[in-house]
Amino acid sequence: MKHPAYHLRLNKAVDRFLLVETLRILGEKFPHSEYTYYGFGGPFLEDCRLLHEYCPDISLVSIEHDNDTYQRQKFHKFTSSLKLIKKDFKDFLTAFQPTDKQIFWLDYVDMEPNRFGEFMEVLDKVADRSVVRITFKAQVDGNPFLEENPDDERKRAFLEKFESRYATLIPYPLEESFFSRPANLVTLIQQMVRVQAEQALPPNAEGSVFQPLSTSHYTDGTHMLSVTGIICPKNEVQAIRKMFENWRFANLDWKPPYEINVPVFSIKERLFIEKHLPLSKIGKKKNLAHVIKYSIIDESKENWEERLEDYAEIHKYCPAFAKIVV
Repeated sequence: MKHPAYHLRLNKAVDRFLLVETLRILGEKFPHSEYTYYGFGGPFLEDCRLLHEYCPDISLVSIEHDNDTYQRQKFHKFTSSLKLIKKDFKDFLTAFQPTDKQIFWLDYVDMEPNRFGEFMEVLDKVADRSVVRITFKAQVDGNPFLEENPDDERKRAFLEKFESRYATLIPYPLEESFFSRPANLVTLIQQMVRVQAEQALPPNAEGSVFQPLSTSHYTDGTHMLSVTGIICPKNEVQAIRKMFENWRFANLDWKPPYEINVPVFSIKERLFIEKHLPLSKIGKKKNLAHVIKYSIIDESKENWEERLEDYAEIHKYCPAFAKIVV
């Protein structure tokens, strides 16, 4: 089975760390030892490895249907406490009987309609105070609105096909502007996730709700969207929101998702910049643009300064990839 090289993709790596940070904050109130993580570890089990390092009290389960990938997982298994399950996720979910609290990461490489259904089924099954994250491919192949001068017939056919595939999830009438920029599309897809979450756990009904905690989008060659939230009783919503209110990457009200867009620095540049962090070291009237006096992106000065400010906030989540000659 062909897998994207997500273990070598910088923005994806930051997205993983945002999940770790979410769990770290929740761990102040809900002990990690009460949770079991369920994910699609892929051939290298990167998500499981990261959680084992930063949240070692969380039990780990990886679910995989492809036999070759499963054999690679057995080869890369790094702890006896990690449970590998060879099963189609739909079959696993049908038989799933929750005990205690869960963390699910539905890390998909597509945006098929049935993915929303699986998300809804997970929300319906997991215990209160469980965390559920879903990641989608947030682009639609063959989108004519990203082309120069597409004809009206192709645009109309595209909109009709999209509306037909996702009819029960679209929160408002489709407009061409949703598809003309990647950022507009990820916001639309996030609202589709919201529709599904509120169908599974209606906010005006008795019982628990899905409280979003963070949402992010990024591209490492393909646009992706991640939505992370917690299932909790209504009387705990305000307390949980308060836990995240000062976290820069929190999204508690379904606002547009945060864009992860890490500049690609050399190791020398990175070491030079990070010795000036946190920003308090260089004074209120200066920023990182005063430290590194050239731009490495083909964008305006304002965009470059904004990218550097973002980097100052997320640099600790950014892995360093290096080539080693043996």
